[in-house]
Amino acid sequence: MATERRRAVWRRCCLTLAAPVLGGCVLQPPAQVALPPAPAAWSAAPDAAPATPAHADWWRALHDPALDALIADAERDAPTLDQAAARILQARAALAGADAGTRPTLGGSLQATRGTSTISFPVAMENQASAALSPGWEIDLFGRLRHNRAGARARLDAQVEDARLARLTLQTQIADTLLQRRACALTEARLRDTVQSSETTLALTRIKRDAGFAAPLDEARSRTSVGEARGTLVSTSGQCRQLTQSLADLAGLDAAGVETRLAEGGALANTPMPIAPALRTALPAAVLAGHPSLIAARRNADAAFEDIGGARAARLPSLNLSALLGTSWIQIGQIDQGINNWSLGATLAGTLYDGGAGAAQVDAAQGRYQEALALLRQTLRDTVRDVELALLAGASARDGEREATATVAAAEDLFRASEAAQQAGRLSLFDLETARSALLAAQSTLIAAQRDRARAWVALIKSTANPLPPAADAGAPVGAAP
Repeated sequence: MATERRRAVWRRCCLTLAAPVLGGCVLQPPAQVALPPAPAAWSAAPDAAPATPAHADWWRALHDPALDALIADAERDAPTLDQAAARILQARAALAGADAGTRPTLGGSLQATRGTSTISFPVAMENQASAALSPGWEIDLFGRLRHNRAGARARLDAQVEDARLARLTLQTQIADTLLQRRACALTEARLRDTVQSSETTLALTRIKRDAGFAAPLDEARSRTSVGEARGTLVSTSGQCRQLTQSLADLAGLDAAGVETRLAEGGALANTPMPIAPALRTALPAAVLAGHPSLIAARRNADAAFEDIGGARAARLPSLNLSALLGTSWIQIGQIDQGINNWSLGATLAGTLYDGGAGAAQVDAAQGRYQEALALLRQTLRDTVRDVELALLAGASARDGEREATATVAAAEDLFRASEAAQQAGRLSLFDLETARSALLAAQSTLIAAQRDRARAWVALIKSTANPLPPAADAGAPVGAAP
């Protein structure tokens, strides 16, 4: 009876051990973090279209050769892209290490010695040689290795998405800075014309004062206008130089190299502002599901969830299979002997008491998971906010451009009429210069509106991670100058 009882206990123990070996125990299911609830439509664009294929070279819709060249320069040698590539390499190595942990290992050794032996008399030379193979395999009883591998895979996916976002960020930074530099050059040219117009007005005012037809106060006002125009020109010229330096830093060039790039299509003062296509975007669900920052945040949350399973499994026993296959040879004098040996064993080991260290690791993993979920929610909010702001900025800039275009048309009509009247002797040069100043101011306002509209388009590209198609309605650049 006692023998049968011992056999039953032994069978139960074997089944208990064999079940996790053959099937594996699962402490928690695989990570499947869902995207938090997203808006059904953009508040700034309720009529957004369905998802459309992405356009890789999206910046070519602006038809600016300098932009094409600067982005190519930047991507050839960009520290941010190199850092992203290095992080991918590290994550890939971590995945390879985690994957290797699930596979059997095979060790080997060779040994040879030669010396004297006192076993026989007289003393003889002793030669020994041995070779051994030692296979080993950790059986993933409770999924620790599986969780580690899944977490490493998720982190690699996150790094890939971060690299994609880093490249898009670099491209949009160059495009945005270039648009500001183009607008600055055109504004600077208009300000030079304004200074010249103000100086002409001052000269005419002094003539009228000397003739007794203008008061000293009129001359003071003209001098003030000249000073203000010159001050604004100096400030704008400084901003243009700063923007050039920013482009140089982004593209890995010097300021002279950037100026050369910018002037390849003609003089900066005569190069029109790039005209951005109409703002279009996909529905929120399509944009958010494919946004690299959200994908990266989700995969990082997946990795944190897998870490919880790994921390729980690390508290439980581990089973290691080991074997030894060896052969040895010994020669002492006339004695020549070969020996073959082998062994096979299993080790079940675990920590009986760790003072709460294992539970603390589980708590820490749960805390990191909660942090990752919070970061995912915040990333979603930030992404939605950025898209909405880009759409609002684009709508505002579009309205401003429409009003500025109408103002320029009216100012051009006024200037042409004033010029004709002055040539006919019905209008003074003073009034003609006043009309010219109004036209220059209207043109500067239009340049700013075109810049803001193009910048809003670039911001939408970045905030949506470029889910936009090639712009079919993007024509050749249209000049802002009359």
